[in-house]
Amino acid sequence: MWAGEREGREQVVEEEEDEEGDGDEVGQEGDLRKAGERGEGRMARVSTLADAVLPLIRTRSDLYRYSAANAHGRDMHEAIDILEAAIRATDPAEIYSVTHKALASSLKVIARADDSSGIIGDACRRLLDLHPRAAAAARTPVAKLIDWMMKFQFDDDEVDYFELDPVAYAPALGETGMKAYRKRLADVEAKLGPRPAERWNSGHSHEWFTLDWNAQRLAVLDHDVDAIIRTHAKDRKVAAWLEDTAEAFEEIGEIDLAIDWAKQAADFDRGHQSLKAADYWCGLLEAIGQPRRSTRGSRCSASGPRRPQRPGCTRRRASPGRPIATRSWRLSQRVRGMRSCSRSSP
Repeated sequence: MWAGEREGREQVVEEEEDEEGDGDEVGQEGDLRKAGERGEGRMARVSTLADAVLPLIRTRSDLYRYSAANAHGRDMHEAIDILEAAIRATDPAEIYSVTHKALASSLKVIARADDSSGIIGDACRRLLDLHPRAAAAARTPVAKLIDWMMKFQFDDDEVDYFELDPVAYAPALGETGMKAYRKRLADVEAKLGPRPAERWNSGHSHEWFTLDWNAQRLAVLDHDVDAIIRTHAKDRKVAAWLEDTAEAFEEIGEIDLAIDWAKQAADFDRGHQSLKAADYWCGLLEAIGQPRRSTRGSRCSASGPRRPQRPGCTRRRASPGRPIATRSWRLSQRVRGMRSCSRSSP
């Protein structure tokens, strides 16, 4: 038996399995499901892996209490540890099936939880990182995967604060699938009508945000320098946007451009965004072995800190040239680091 099983949760598994609506039901017995969602019609009994993972993800307990939410969040991370440990020895179709169900359930959990500490959110991000890799390994039907991606991004009425990274899904979708996905995005944009001057004043602000996010990620996927500048730097009025541009260039291996844009962000003003960008700029110079240079008269000394940091708050960055499919992981690490720093504030 898998480690981490919890007694008394089997009923939750059976009840919630019917709620997910991802095409896995095959009868009223509750003990048969489609394996791997491959569309092959192959039937299998509920796997031991699902029995071990899903009860730790799902719960009907009251999670509005901070302590209860944190305790359940730790159970969720234990479940994902079990899932990740099983990857090498388990059929990819089963890994994808359990991952897909766990992700759907985790979103239902966080929608009704006090996740002030971010533990449940981090578990959701781990599943979001695993999902595209599991889909690629399982050779999930492309049309079904695209339908799910569109529904996740545009039709989820409960949770809209997670993004999908089309760069990460590119291996699972393939060239034909990416063309179909781009067309679906274009269809959504066409239905929205003219782009508003200010997105947040639009009744479709979420849709415009999601389309803009996809445009950024697709520019990175295409290694399109002009598109990266257009979608990330925008009107160049915010230091953080300039740093975003630099990070996109770092992601595709354009380190000289990354250094240039990071320097622009650092020189933008003396605000906290520019200080953060200066830290990133100095890190890029270190990574390629260049001596640190001064910015606006402030020198990044080799011995002193680049900017004030609280104990234990260090930025985790990928090395230049890291495969672009790891972008979602890098983003989740940045969010976790920022949360860690904020929680340590006096």
